[in-house]
Amino acid sequence: MQRLRILVAALAAASFLHSAALGQRIYTFDAAFDALFALDSNPRLGSSDFSDIAGGGETTTYLITPRIGVNSIGQDSIFSASYSVGFSRFPTQSELDHETHQAAASYEARLTNRLQMILTESFIRSPDFSTAPEFFFFGIPVGNAAVRRDSFSNSASMDMDYELSQVSALAWGLSHTVRAFDEFESPLAEVTLSDQNRFEGFFRYERSYDARSDWSVEWRVTHQDFKEFENSRVYRLEGGWTTRLSPYLTLRGGAGPAFNDFFGDSSDSWGYDARASLSYNKAGQSLSLSLTRRSGSSTGIGGAADSTRVSMTWRRPLGQRTSLNLSAALGDVGRRGGDTIETRTVAGELSIIRRLGDRWSLRAGTSYVDQTGEGEGVGLTRIRVFVSISFNLPSFWRLGG
Repeated sequence: MQRLRILVAALAAASFLHSAALGQRIYTFDAAFDALFALDSNPRLGSSDFSDIAGGGETTTYLITPRIGVNSIGQDSIFSASYSVGFSRFPTQSELDHETHQAAASYEARLTNRLQMILTESFIRSPDFSTAPEFFFFGIPVGNAAVRRDSFSNSASMDMDYELSQVSALAWGLSHTVRAFDEFESPLAEVTLSDQNRFEGFFRYERSYDARSDWSVEWRVTHQDFKEFENSRVYRLEGGWTTRLSPYLTLRGGAGPAFNDFFGDSSDSWGYDARASLSYNKAGQSLSLSLTRRSGSSTGIGGAADSTRVSMTWRRPLGQRTSLNLSAALGDVGRRGGDTIETRTVAGELSIIRRLGDRWSLRAGTSYVDQTGEGEGVGLTRIRVFVSISFNLPSFWRLGG
């Protein structure tokens, strides 16, 4: 996999430098700044291991996050990169102030008239006591892990798309994700968290049925390598479809079998994957409903598990500069392998966003998250009231062109 990352970097650098040498690129720089203040009902952040963090009652949270990005646009390629750092402060009896570093880069190039390549790389280092109501492990929101250690996650992917005709295409790709935790002296941490690597490859055929409908068939293999738990490999076959019911309403779905191959004491077993979503967008108002089920996936807590998530997001304009936003999610992690940590999560957020001119915006609202599960330290209940202000400076500097 290290060779794959070197190859990915070499391909991107060669194509980028070639067009840059010819003076064919336009460079733009953007920046953003966010400041948040929150009042939380859970000063202990849901963990019995940190019962001495605060004496009780509510606790306040302060978060400042500057971000800078660069974009490079050529005749047949686009390169983007960004970096942000978050400074968080918890004014409690224990030292919980921390920094979160996040970097991302992507490179998209049309190699021929029919072949397109997309490369991505992302990195995040952060303590698990996140200021967000949910924390994302391998892209799956599962709620806050109540056992908290500093950790980092690094992902790289290479996707290829080949246009067979005006109505059909092939896609294939490889990806690698690593997640690692700093040392932390706690028996509880050893049974819930583990350093892990995930390797994944896929092959997909896509075809347009008519002007409003598409369908696809995908074969995907995922290998999960855990330090503390038994390794596993999942073979997935999925049929998918997309139907545009109207100019404003789109229905998507997919389903298929999944075979879980465990490299330990757990028995190999069959499962299934399924997904469905309905999205509506008209005149600034949007509604999205989705259901996702994955068999044998890694959720960040425990080993391989079956995960189900139902979510809803809704946005309604309240005038030209103000909008009302509502989101809710239900998550369930069920048993699959012998190292599964079963959890159930309920989360929601209600907020109002007000644009203050072209650059500034103000956001205020409340959020709720409740996670229950097996064993001590997994549970978490928290209500948060927050207000944040954001400053966005797109394309403040431009070179070339």
